[in-house]
Amino acid sequence: LGVDDDDDTLVTFTSIADRLSHNRDRQDSLARLAVAFSPPEQTVRLEDINQIHIIEVDNDHIEISAVVCDESECVTLLVPVSFPHECGGGSFDESTEECVLDNIYELDNEAKSVLKKRSIECQETTELEKELLAELHNVDDIHLPSWWIAPENSEMSEECHNIKRILNQEDFQQQLKGLVREGLEFCEDGDLYDIRRAVICAVGPAGFYFRAIASPDGATSDESSCMILDIPYSIFLNSADDNGIITEPSSLRSAVLGAVAAITE
Repeated sequence: LGVDDDDDTLVTFTSIADRLSHNRDRQDSLARLAVAFSPPEQTVRLEDINQIHIIEVDNDHIEISAVVCDESECVTLLVPVSFPHECGGGSFDESTEECVLDNIYELDNEAKSVLKKRSIECQETTELEKELLAELHNVDDIHLPSWWIAPENSEMSEECHNIKRILNQEDFQQQLKGLVREGLEFCEDGDLYDIRRAVICAVGPAGFYFRAIASPDGATSDESSCMILDIPYSIFLNSADDNGIITEPSSLRSAVLGAVAAITE
């Protein structure tokens, strides 16, 4: 019995993952990727990473497993990172491994820039700012509105998770703040706030649940006037699949892309 091309490709990508995981020269690079691209609610420091492995590689992303330890315990953090450039379009040839390595090299350069920026920001961060940032990323304290619709299946749940992960990356901060400002238009006195920083706490078929560091419009630039705002925004509630509610991951993805594009314009 022959082995089909998909099986060959899977085996080859698995071999790449194994080689990268056991290459000591790649450990520092992989650790930087795990730290730089970890979800905002699961920030880690390089010095806290005890072990690093690649658990999956395919033509468009890499997934890193980082064992992170503090004084009391160790936890495993999974960090998926999308490649800047797709490798092989799903098939495998001799250049695919080189393409994977080139992507990792490019991502590592980006990670170094991200970590350098964070280091500078960290040196300038006051205790009050640290408290605000900790509250901003506290996803355990969420009170979903009555209109909230939970994902109906694993595919939609995964799509919601991926949207949240991608939009919470630093590159989308301006778009997030724009969406938060839109959401505030439906809140009493919402136009009186200036948004300093925003994150998505949850995504569902009906909309977003944002949390933001805000200050009264026209307030001083220091953090003493800042507060945390929760902004549920039912932006997709009237978007329709067959039953008037978004039920397909592709429909939700299109709705999100449209909302982000509208902010960018």
